[in-house]
Amino acid sequence: MMKDSDTSGKRTSDADKVWHKKLAGKDGRSFDTQLIILEEFFNAIGEKARNHKILKNEHLEGDIQLRCAYKNLPVKIYCLTHYKYDLEVYVKSNIVQRLQQIGRQWEIDPSSRWFMLSLPNDTPQNWATESSGVFTVLTILWDPDKIPRKTDRSDPWSTGDENRVFLANGIFIEGKEKEIEKSMVLFQSMSEKLRKEILETVGMNKIESLRVHCGGNISVLISQKCLVESRKPLTMMADVLEMLIKMAGEMESAASQVKTGIDGEEIKTAENDADFAAKTIIATCAYCTSKYLPGERLSCPNCGASCS
Repeated sequence: MMKDSDTSGKRTSDADKVWHKKLAGKDGRSFDTQLIILEEFFNAIGEKARNHKILKNEHLEGDIQLRCAYKNLPVKIYCLTHYKYDLEVYVKSNIVQRLQQIGRQWEIDPSSRWFMLSLPNDTPQNWATESSGVFTVLTILWDPDKIPRKTDRSDPWSTGDENRVFLANGIFIEGKEKEIEKSMVLFQSMSEKLRKEILETVGMNKIESLRVHCGGNISVLISQKCLVESRKPLTMMADVLEMLIKMAGEMESAASQVKTGIDGEEIKTAENDADFAAKTIIATCAYCTSKYLPGERLSCPNCGASCS
């Protein structure tokens, strides 16, 4: 008999099977019943951490919230909206010094929308950007519908898509040119192994957004569709937390000039960030018009066309 597995070929645990069935069957349930199931799911996540507690208070974000310590870093998970299992996952980290180091490499553009709100007064201003009321220095998005289709170059009304740079298939950073440049400096200052793990985790689990916030928090948004369709919801949550913890750990190490990333790989320190930014070249796919970094790959991440 063939064992149940996900697309990665790994066997699905009994706990994942149970939670896939519970979460996928939310339609038709009362709101109170949904909250009970979500509380049970949060408790199942918390059992893998330390000092976990469930909070239910109208003054908190969401109707129910899990707080715990995962590998010594504070974690907060809450349901974003009524009647939906849209989850925000936050890790509180100590990466402000790293953000300051990278921010100092940039000349301030007074006309830019970029600015820093929650860092100390000596932090360079005009570096963070606002997206839906959230102030971040890096936002990575997953949305396969945003993959551009080949435009008709003979049509003067066909101007192509908004300014997006794709990091992998359907995974991108978007914004004004300077905003993208600054985001890329932070992302590419991470070790190659960590960047690969981030893109694999975001893509495999269909994470809508991954954000590094001005104050040092790192968060992801897991949509209801992603959660209820996942055949391994508990494993997915563990993978997401591992990714966030590794991001926080590596950036903290870089700030203290420790030149090793996960598994001992050498990483770039603040002194190299400006030089690295100067070498960043964005290519445009001749076939589908996707913008991407040719130094990261030999072909377009969306259509697979060779880098010209």
